[in-house]
Amino acid sequence: MLASSLIEGGMNWWQSILTIFLGNTIVLIPMILNGHAGAKYGIPFPVFARSSFGTKGANIPAILRAIVACGWFGIQTWIGGFALYLMFATWIPSLAQLPRIFPESFGLETGPAICFFLFWLINMYVVYLGVDSIKKLLVFKHTSFRSQHSLYCIGLFQKEMVSDRYYHNRINFKHHRNSGISFFRL
Repeated sequence: MLASSLIEGGMNWWQSILTIFLGNTIVLIPMILNGHAGAKYGIPFPVFARSSFGTKGANIPAILRAIVACGWFGIQTWIGGFALYLMFATWIPSLAQLPRIFPESFGLETGPAICFFLFWLINMYVVYLGVDSIKKLLVFKHTSFRSQHSLYCIGLFQKEMVSDRYYHNRINFKHHRNSGISFFRL
């Protein structure tokens, strides 16, 4: 998503990949230094921050981290809400034609805003249920994915069996079979 937005902004593919790699590398160094004490001594960041900032001053970096976490929650919620909007707009095309309820200066259309708030409510419900609800969600995802994947594979196999290409490839396979060293030639 980031690379595609950089390409849309005017970069070519290798510039966008290089920019993302360089940015992640620059951010990685302080993150490793920040997490080293926690990994080595098994203490969380607020406890580690007390050695530098004192017991009262350690609240400052903790609050700064909380602000950054809130920002990232908003960004991820916007991305999830926009994904919901694209999915719902495919099913319900009139969702894209809803009248504006926000001022023009907000730059926010009604359909994406509704989906953003819907996705936010889903997140708040998961927070309300607690961490154990995520475990249940992962179990549900695992079982549904396995069954959907199995049905998809069966359907794909059936489609290939019925298609003319399958029979054509099976009939002509003997003519293209290589043995010995000719098998490994490109």
